[in-house]
Amino acid sequence: MTIASRALFLFQKSIAIASTVTTTQKPQSWRIQFKQTQLVSQISSILLQRQTNQWPSLLKNLKLCSSQFTPSLFLQILHNTRTNPQVSLRFFDYAKDNFEFQPDAKVLCTLVYILLGSGLSKPAKPILDSLIQTYPPAQIVGFLIQSLKAGDIHIQSSVLSSVLECYCNKAQFLMVLANIKMPK
Repeated sequence: MTIASRALFLFQKSIAIASTVTTTQKPQSWRIQFKQTQLVSQISSILLQRQTNQWPSLLKNLKLCSSQFTPSLFLQILHNTRTNPQVSLRFFDYAKDNFEFQPDAKVLCTLVYILLGSGLSKPAKPILDSLIQTYPPAQIVGFLIQSLKAGDIHIQSSVLSSVLECYCNKAQFLMVLANIKMPK
């Protein structure tokens, strides 16, 4: 059994027992939730139905401000645009440049998962490198496990291989394996 296949086996086993990493949100009234859902739907429709050069004027009409643009909002938009990973990536870059968006580990892991799952390893690599330099392996593995639970085995294998390769290139392979626990 190769190291990569052993790591994949351990990773898949850990999915079944991994504790779910959750983010806490302030309770929102139904009106605020409705407005946010509506905003997510409007933004997602613009992104999926219009050319990139039309985004600025159309998004400007929504009167978005930087304080509204949270990781939670972005994750919802990312969920809606995941079927078109190029759009997801372009909007990620657009949001960072135009809304001063500061992605958290969960956003970055989700974007990496979408990109790698679509075979877009080249644009995923700098995001993955940034993740590994910024966040501890336990947090990255936790968020990736959440993303991988619903994915198929080919995507899981691709994502895990890329993560392990990135850690290997940085001589941190054992750090990530230490965070993938064997079931008892």
